[in-house]
Amino acid sequence: PRPCFRHSRHSFTMGKSGVKVSIPDARKAAKKTAKLAAAKKLEDAVTAAEALDPEIALAPFIAKPFVRNGLGTSVQCVADARKISAEDKGWIWNLLETNMRPVYGPTAWRKEAKEKKSE
Repeated sequence: PRPCFRHSRHSFTMGKSGVKVSIPDARKAAKKTAKLAAAKKLEDAVTAAEALDPEIALAPFIAKPFVRNGLGTSVQCVADARKISAEDKGWIWNLLETNMRPVYGPTAWRKEAKEKKSE
């Protein structure tokens, strides 16, 4: 008697014993590997960003004030956001919103705005 095979996409069931033999799908495995690699890369980038000292990253901007066309600015690092005045927080939020609303689009920004404001 010939063995009986029942076939599904990625596995075979052999004969009366019901032994299931899985055949790995190379495309699925490659996608999974790529997805895991991308997640690891993102996690490493976030970890590196969290470990970065803002004063070192901003050193060129902190070193001297920026003056152009009669407008002068300077950069400061604040370790505790509670020490920032309400006026400065409002200015920061308006700058963020002005720059990011076009990126997200008006509909998506409504959702993102709540998350960003809590940050």
